[in-house]
Amino acid sequence: MNKKELVRIIREVVKREVKSAVKSEINEALNILEHKKEVAEPVKKYSENVSLNEVLEQTARSTEFEPYPEVSPQQLRSQFAAMQGGMPNAQMNMTNHNGVPVNPSTLQKDGLGKALTRDYSELVKRFKK
Repeated sequence: MNKKELVRIIREVVKREVKSAVKSEINEALNILEHKKEVAEPVKKYSENVSLNEVLEQTARSTEFEPYPEVSPQQLRSQFAAMQGGMPNAQMNMTNHNGVPVNPSTLQKDGLGKALTRDYSELVKRFKK
């Protein structure tokens, strides 16, 4: 017997064993499912349509639609800050387009604050004409 024949025989044996193991596991799973259906609580009648009634029953039993727990704004802020790397809101690092740190208090002095807070409604009206 050479190496190729041994490999072929091993493959055949493994294939048979896996096939029988898979069959037995599938049969066991099907038996469990059938048993659960028998033991399940009686089905409510939501609709006369059998298919629709089955879907509504599955939806009612689903845990996917449970209400979301109440969360305070402080908890949300802390979770959001943690997702962003744990920086609190007051100490966020601000940088310009070159990555150089910028102090927000100096922005008011150089005219940027004026440009950001100016009333542009007259200018927009002129563009609309």
